[in-house]
Amino acid sequence: MADIPGIIARLGVCPDVITPVADEQMLQLAIRNLVGISDADRIAGTNPLWMAFAEMGVRSFLGDLITLTEHDIMNLQIDQHALNLCQTTNC
Repeated sequence: MADIPGIIARLGVCPDVITPVADEQMLQLAIRNLVGISDADRIAGTNPLWMAFAEMGVRSFLGDLITLTEHDIMNLQIDQHALNLCQTTNC
């Protein structure tokens, strides 16, 4: 019988070997490449989707993003004050 936990532990993407910094970088790459939020908008905090992720507490890829359920994604919200501010500054 295969040692599934052992195989997973030896993978290069195993959470035990991913540093918090690398996990955050993976999140940033996924958001940039898959969702299309530019690095400039992410750093400035002016994209409403990125703002909603931040409000939900999404700070990492393995620890946060991939654990979101369909319900979580469908219920992403942004603080109305932050959205109004974003709209007035043309973000």
